[in-house]
Amino acid sequence: MRALHRIVVAALFVFGVMGGAGAATLRTFFVLAGLAPWIACSESTLRRASTTLIDAIGTWGDATGEQMGNAVRGGPERLISIALDETWKRSMILVVMDTASGFVLAEVHAVARDAATWTVTMAKVLARCQ
Repeated sequence: MRALHRIVVAALFVFGVMGGAGAATLRTFFVLAGLAPWIACSESTLRRASTTLIDAIGTWGDATGEQMGNAVRGGPERLISIALDETWKRSMILVVMDTASGFVLAEVHAVARDAATWTVTMAKVLARCQ
């Protein structure tokens, strides 16, 4: 059962989170892979599972960002070079990355990518590091 659980979570992550596939596509994969008799793969169940996974990733990201902030807080001030970008999965995501390390400082769902939205996003990123 552990292997089956890993396959389901991996499919949700790779196809759903990374690839932006919806519940119908995920269900089709599980049916064609012959896994449907052993897993709950209705579209509503897959939507709930995807939401749970995305929430867990967000919680982990928030905790990791907080740890990073705690690690640099009180230390010597240093300059970093960051890159700002947008990507689209199900919706637009603003991405803030340290170019030297490749560390993603933020991935924020947004409806706009204007200066005001980026200013708010960067204020939150910088607040975690001060």
